[in-house]
Amino acid sequence: MQTFGYSTITPKPKISPGNQATCAGAEDKGIAVTGCTCLGPAVVCKNGKAYNINGAPFDFGYKNSINLSPDFPCGTVLAPGNGTYCIGKPVIYLYPTKQTVVSVAVKTPGRIVISNPTYPTGSWQNILAEPDGTFTYNGHQYSELFYESLIHTFQKPAQGIIIPTSKLSIRLAAILDRLGLIAHEKQEFLGFWLPKLQQLHAPYIQFSILTANAKNQIDAVTITPKPDTQIAFIAYFKPVFTRYNLPELQLPPKPHRKGFVSVEWGGILDR
Repeated sequence: MQTFGYSTITPKPKISPGNQATCAGAEDKGIAVTGCTCLGPAVVCKNGKAYNINGAPFDFGYKNSINLSPDFPCGTVLAPGNGTYCIGKPVIYLYPTKQTVVSVAVKTPGRIVISNPTYPTGSWQNILAEPDGTFTYNGHQYSELFYESLIHTFQKPAQGIIIPTSKLSIRLAAILDRLGLIAHEKQEFLGFWLPKLQQLHAPYIQFSILTANAKNQIDAVTITPKPDTQIAFIAYFKPVFTRYNLPELQLPPKPHRKGFVSVEWGGILDR
């Protein structure tokens, strides 16, 4: 089981008039993409060598993990040949009100298996975040911090709702609005999760939110300086083939975004 965390400091919509469409649903499929924008990290493979879309060597940041080829994932089922491939992701958006030096620390009982830029021991330090959402880290400019952690146990939520798969898009959009996400944040969440959930071919999906305590046990993120408004949740999904009853999920009041805002989302798919 995997839990995803993804630090994005990019409040720019992925789709707008004149922009390319997103490659939603292409993540981790091993299919080269053209004419669209990956929702998460994109790797360009050329004769077995891995590059970022700007031509720099691709660094997927396998700290505290197994010893993999420096050109991973090129040459694997994730990126078998030449071309551009989308790699799965999910998030922490940071919206400082002025240029701010930020650090982001992730504490997990598992391990961070993927990160870009590489997650160092302790935390990402000295991130120079700009009001427009871009940031500079170790002399390089980025639009996002990405990480994926591998865990084995977590406290499953006792509450939830059963959603017909055919109505997932509408129902999840309304829930995300209640949780405090705005347009482009909802778009990225839905663009990442809807294809994965629909590919389960289940008539229903159980949806819930991990409690704050359960989240902190597996994925505690500390942002310094502390944002004035912090929105953070890990979504829980499970395919349901025979509908059943369970205590209904009670969502918190919709947060009011003010000052320095951080938005963090992750997800767990319980098969």
